[in-house]
Parts: sequence; structure tokens; C-alpha cells
Amino acid sequence: MEEKKNIGVFEILNILAIRKKMIFWVTLVMSIAVVIFSLVVTQKWTSTAVVQPLTSSSGISLGGLSSSLLSSFAGGLSGGAESEGQRLIAIINSRPFLEKLIDQFDLTAYFKLKGQTDDIHRLRDATILAIKQNMLSVGYNPETGFLTVSIESKERELSPIIANYIIEELDRYNKYDRLTKAKESRITLENRLVQINQDIDSLMTNMKVFQQKYNVLNIEEQTKSLVNEYVKLESERVKREISYDILKSSMSDNDPRLESLQDEMQSINNAISKLEGTTKDSNNKYIIALDNIPDIMKQYLPMAANLEVYKKIYEFIYPQLELAKLEESRGTTTLNIIEEAVPAGLRTFPRRGFLCVIVFFVTLISISIYAIFLHKAQEYFAIEENKNMIRELRKNLFGK
Repeated sequence: MEEKKNIGVFEILNILAIRKKMIFWVTLVMSIAVVIFSLVVTQKWTSTAVVQPLTSSSGISLGGLSSSLLSSFAGGLSGGAESEGQRLIAIINSRPFLEKLIDQFDLTAYFKLKGQTDDIHRLRDATILAIKQNMLSVGYNPETGFLTVSIESKERELSPIIANYIIEELDRYNKYDRLTKAKESRITLENRLVQINQDIDSLMTNMKVFQQKYNVLNIEEQTKSLVNEYVKLESERVKREISYDILKSSMSDNDPRLESLQDEMQSINNAISKLEGTTKDSNNKYIIALDNIPDIMKQYLPMAANLEVYKKIYEFIYPQLELAKLEESRGTTTLNIIEEAVPAGLRTFPRRGFLCVIVFFVTLISISIYAIFLHKAQEYFAIEENKNMIRELRKNLFGK
């Protein structure tokens, strides 16, 4: 007897037609069961609030000195939008924040955890875990800069209330955090400015004493003038010496012209001696001796350099102090609400229509395959030869 190895389409349709009652009733029962399940199972609703974190409006970052000692004064008062978003997510997921949420809405009772343990700490841990796994979802999109807070609960009206409460508390915490840091920054900057002013006053007093002692008005200009005058006198002295040597070779020592050149050279030498500091000029006390310039410059330049440095630091810090005062006085929101949470129109779970369609088709396909298999199995065992093979197999396996 020739055995068919392949099953055709028409044969499949014929088998399904024969087993149509079984297929119909099983599919119907499963469809009714899933409808009943969707009606009695606990429904869940999701509401989402969307906000945009706002960075510090004053921008206290001391950007030009980000790697200098000043940058530490304003740390934490500004930052990129992405880091701000991640910081807010960490705040929402923190234990103190979630414990406040638990107390506000009695979420321990909501999750039916009361009475499971007498240890309040374990009860808190279990409630926080339930919130993170079954209720709260927080995300941040770095491209748009939007922070989303989603709440899934068994009550349609409860979800938006919790979501909006989280946004309000987050804004309140963020404002307090910024005001606190602005106050700390202001105090630090004020103390630093007081110290800088004291240092500037001390340097200016020392420089005044130094200038009075050495008759210094403007060391650079005075030095430049002295050097120019010294070069000019030296040049004139050399010219006079050359003229004197030339005339002396052709004239007698008593020649009036030689005597005139000698007088001129003497005058020039006296002037040079005054500049070099070998003689004192009582008529002009503000002429600095060239020999004293290196020592004077060695003492004056560090004081002048330090004074300039402190002035630059003051110029950078003072605007930051004003910005810190402005930030401290501000009470504006730190979150721009893009979308406030509202009651959901559709359930998150169960999605009845989707669930019914999926169960219907899965049941229909499964029961159809089972019907084909059952029909072919019955045909197989209806053949006497196959029955004998089964009896012999049973006898060999079980001895019967």
C-alpha cells in the first residue's frame, strides 16, 4: 500500500471542514475567556508630563577662567542642558524624593504592602522598588532637551496627580538648590573681594612708601628718559674728545679752542656723573641714578606685577558677584512645562482590542494545526499494519 508523504492544500481544507465544529467552539471559548479576562483584570492608566530643564539664567560659570582658581567659586550654578537633565533624573529616583512621594500618596497601602513586615525600613525599600518597577518612568531626550515623567496607576485620575506633583516638587527642590548654591557663591565671592581689596590697599601703600623713598614716579618712563639722556651725553663726550685730539695735534696747549673743548668735556662728564650717581644733583631729586636702577627695578616690578594681577582678578570676580546676587534674588521656575499630565484617554493595560485580536488568531491557527495533526493521527492508527507495529513496540517496551 502506497503511503502519501505530502499533504495537499485541498486535503488541509477538507480536514478543517471536517473539524470545523471543534475549531469554532475552541476559538469561541478562548475569545470569550480573553474578553472576560480583560474585563476583570486590574486596569492601568498612564499619564505623562513633559518639561524642559532651564539652566541658570545668569550663566555664572566664569567661562574665561574655567581652568583657573576662580572657576571653583561658581561651580554647580550652571551646566549643560544634558547634565542638568541627568541630574534631575537622579533627584527623582533618589530615596528622599521617593519617600516624600510615598508619604504624600500613601503608596505603601496602594501597593498592598502594609502588614507584610514590621520592619519599616524593609517596607520602605519594597515600596520604592514597586514604584520604580510598576509606577514611575523618567526619561530625558538630549536632542530636544525634554524631561518626561510618566506615572502608571490603577486609577485614571491618580496618575496625572502624581506626575504633576513630581514636577512641582522637582521645581521646588531645584529652586532651593540653586538659591542655596547662589548664596554660597555670593558669600565666597564677597569674602574673596574683601581679601583682594585688602591686598590691593597693602600693595598701593607699599608702593607709595617705595616711590617716596626712591623718588620714583613712573619707573619705566624715568628709566627710558635717563637712558636716552645718558646715550646722548656719551655721544657728545666722544665727539668732543675726538675734536680735542685732532686740534691738540696741530695747536699749542694754550689755544683758546682747546680750553673751550676742555670746558665742554668737563661739563659733559659732570652731567654723566650725575646720571651714574657718582655725584648728587640737589636741584632735581627725581633723577634716578643709573647705578640704582637695577635694584629699584628689582623691588618695584614684583609689586607692580602683583598689583596688576589683583586688579585683573577683581575685574573678573566683581561681575560674578553681581550675577550671584541676581541669581540669589530670583525666584522664577527652573522647569519649563511643555505638557502637563492629564487623565489618560486609553488604558495602558489591558489593551482589550489588541489582546482579543491576538488571542483569536493565535487560537485559530493553533487549533487548526491541532485538528490537522489529530485527523492524520487517526488515519494512521486506523491502518491494521500500523496497529500491529504499535502493539509490538508496546510489548518490547513494557513486556505486555
